[in-house]
Amino acid sequence: MNHRFAPLVIGLAALIGLLMLDDRPPRTVAGDSERAGWTVRLAPLLGPGRLVIRDVLWFRLIDDLTTRPWRARGEMEVLVRLSPHDVQAWKFLGEYLAFSIAAATIDPQEQAAWVDEAIQRFEEGLRYNPESRDLHYSLARVLTPAAVIDSYRAEPDPREERALSHLEAASAEPDPLTDALMLRGTLFRRRAGRSLLAGQHEDSMEQWRRASMTYRRLASIQRALAADLAADTILLTEALSDYCLSWSRLIEDPSDDVARAAVEVFAGDEERGELLERLERR
Repeated sequence: MNHRFAPLVIGLAALIGLLMLDDRPPRTVAGDSERAGWTVRLAPLLGPGRLVIRDVLWFRLIDDLTTRPWRARGEMEVLVRLSPHDVQAWKFLGEYLAFSIAAATIDPQEQAAWVDEAIQRFEEGLRYNPESRDLHYSLARVLTPAAVIDSYRAEPDPREERALSHLEAASAEPDPLTDALMLRGTLFRRRAGRSLLAGQHEDSMEQWRRASMTYRRLASIQRALAADLAADTILLTEALSDYCLSWSRLIEDPSDDVARAAVEVFAGDEERGELLERLERR
């Protein structure tokens, strides 16, 4: 066979393989990322044909997400093999595993397994794209349990430190992601509240300060984007920064009436009453 046509023949064979992807849903997490099978393994041999297959696959994926959602996973696996430096392909795959398949899974252990799978896929994507802020942020979202965000009383999760590390990367200069800064500030606030409830006042002060600085930095970025943001959004971020700083001052000096008033007037924190009560019992 003429070597000039080899990539074309291999590409056509791979495309046929894609068209024959099994429609049945995977039964387990291992379920299978190999459903694309030999099509994935042929990826390095496809040459320029990879681009054609990639484009066809993206079009098919959009349709399959609504009509054959389980088949979409196999297509995503092929996409990240065909274009390992395509950040959007990795992001699509990881978020699909964590927020679609896992969310639709009833069994807690199986759900946790899907989340772990998503984490592994994001980490793999970051090995190919270590500077991607989008992948760092998406991975941090998966590493951050909802309970940690929603309540000061949530038990610390060992993955929280990893999440903060990825949020730091996602919010690095230049062009930090504003969503990453917001989540980072939220995690610092929750850590501050947990430390205060546990009587760890020095750590609580430090976490409140970190939250305040994070929100202040976010507000400055928002002001630079003022044309695209409502004024209320910027004011709320600045208020969050002041609120966190006031907590730090109040823990340092419980008789600081200005700081206490700033904490008490803030309406966005439903648990502040419990934290104030705990501080008064110090």
